[in-house]
Amino acid sequence: DALVDSHESAFGWSARHLPGKKQRAYSIRVWFMGSLLWESGFVPSVIPFARHQIANLPSGANLTWDLQLKDDEGEVSQVATGSFKTACLENWEGQWICDPQETEADHHGLYFFKNFDLEQMPVRAALFHCGLGLDQAFVNGVSTNPYRLQPAYTNYPRRALYITDIIDVQQLHLGKNALAFAVAGGWRKNTGYYLENMSTDRKIEFLGNMCLNAQLVLYFADGTQVRLKEFSL
Repeated sequence: DALVDSHESAFGWSARHLPGKKQRAYSIRVWFMGSLLWESGFVPSVIPFARHQIANLPSGANLTWDLQLKDDEGEVSQVATGSFKTACLENWEGQWICDPQETEADHHGLYFFKNFDLEQMPVRAALFHCGLGLDQAFVNGVSTNPYRLQPAYTNYPRRALYITDIIDVQQLHLGKNALAFAVAGGWRKNTGYYLENMSTDRKIEFLGNMCLNAQLVLYFADGTQVRLKEFSL
């Protein structure tokens, strides 16, 4: 799915299902947890692309959207559907956590964890995390996504990318739960041959100690939230 990281959403489509006709207007609706969240109404346009400001987009959520087109004869197309998810659209409250005893020569992985109790089940949950250089998250022993080598490499002091995982609440249960992270060096700890063959003495900004910044947000039916943002080594 596409990932949206702001309240301005961009939508694109192909009008191949209007053979011999031209698009004259479009209508977009966005759905969240089975309810209509936002709709554009029919907007006059011949362009198969649109940007809209959607102020009430929820953070860390799976959403669906549907599209109808109106042609030059005023006929309305069948409904086409798509999906996307949102990144962190609220304040990020996580803090960087590192191993204060780590040295430049250390190349072992780090493990962070958080045990927490649930007295009631959330209706949804989202995990936002950035481990430098690479990290993998687990909820109650199950990986939160099937991918590896995340997040993508950047010049970390200037920009660090994070991962958005929409957590299936079926992975959680009443009572005790556990959240864990495995963090590996990746480019963050890429010393040795790489540095030995550098033709300059300039400082390599992205090298440094492994660290983690993460927050798990639990959303409950009454509109309240719980944020888990402190983790132990």
